[in-house]
Amino acid sequence: MKSQQKQKRNRIITLAFVSVLMLLVYGPLAQWFVAADRMLYDRLASQLPNKPLENAFIVSIEAKNADADEISATYGRIIEVLSVAGARRIIMTEPPEIPDDRNLPGWAAAMNSIVPVYVPTRHRLAELATRHGFIDVKADSDGILRESGLWQLNDGVMSPSLPLAVAFDNEEASSHHRMSSAVNSIFLSN
Repeated sequence: MKSQQKQKRNRIITLAFVSVLMLLVYGPLAQWFVAADRMLYDRLASQLPNKPLENAFIVSIEAKNADADEISATYGRIIEVLSVAGARRIIMTEPPEIPDDRNLPGWAAAMNSIVPVYVPTRHRLAELATRHGFIDVKADSDGILRESGLWQLNDGVMSPSLPLAVAFDNEEASSHHRMSSAVNSIFLSN
């Protein structure tokens, strides 16, 4: 008899807890719950260790007062200098726009050099770059970036995000016991 009463009491406590949680998440106080969740996430995320990429350079040029040819030439000089300096990775988050009717610049051939160059997947330089991935950055309603998609379906093929492509091109990632990669697929395990 005692065990039945204890079991009934535990069910009532669980039901009450779930009801309160559902009310917080989906009820009229949901906006406060989301705000508290974001605040907690921001506090905890700032305490996590952040190990920078070793000998990697992210290249992005703001094109306020320059024309397209000048910006393209600047990218070419940057890739040349970084390649000669021994950079291990060059990441071009916003490569110069190159219309389909124009020839690729001469420096684009250097993107197939020993130094891996990463560009966005749908950019014209993606076919010449060593590696590519999509960039889809969307901030939350308060303007802070807290999450980003890691995979995207492009023309029937799953493509990694640019940060994920960079992360997988790392000796530590490929030798990690929880991760293995092949040409067409990447697997994670517990």
